[in-house]
Amino acid sequence: TRQEVRRDFGPPGRERKGTFRYCVLGRGKLIAAFESRADDARANAVMTTSAGFDLGGVRKGDSASKARSKLRGERLLARHNGTTVYGFTRGSRRLIFGIRKKRVTVLGTVDRKLSPSTVGRRAGPSG
Repeated sequence: TRQEVRRDFGPPGRERKGTFRYCVLGRGKLIAAFESRADDARANAVMTTSAGFDLGGVRKGDSASKARSKLRGERLLARHNGTTVYGFTRGSRRLIFGIRKKRVTVLGTVDRKLSPSTVGRRAGPSG
C-alpha cells in the first residue's frame, strides 16, 4: 500500500498523479504507481530504470535481442514516446520490459488488469 511504501522507503523524491519516484544509488529510478491516492491504495505497477535490478537475467542497457531471447513469450503491449513495451506472464504476474533504441530501458511488474495503453504511459520515458 502507499502507506507501507512510505514507511519502508521514506518519502519519495517525487510524487505525482498517484506515482512515487525514488532515485536509486548508482543511477536510475524506482517507480511505484498506485491505483488511487488513498493511503491504503495498492501498487498496480512497480518499475525500475536501474541496472542494479534484473528480470530473468536481463538488465537495463542489455540489447533488445538478448531480452527477447531470454524472456520468451513476450507480446507487444504498447509504444509510447519512442519506447516499445513488451509484456509476458509468469504465474499470476505480468512482467514488462521497455526497449528504446535497441536497448532495454525499463523493467517491471504491472497489474494484469491495466490496459496496454496505461502500461505504455507508465513505462515510457518521463522527467
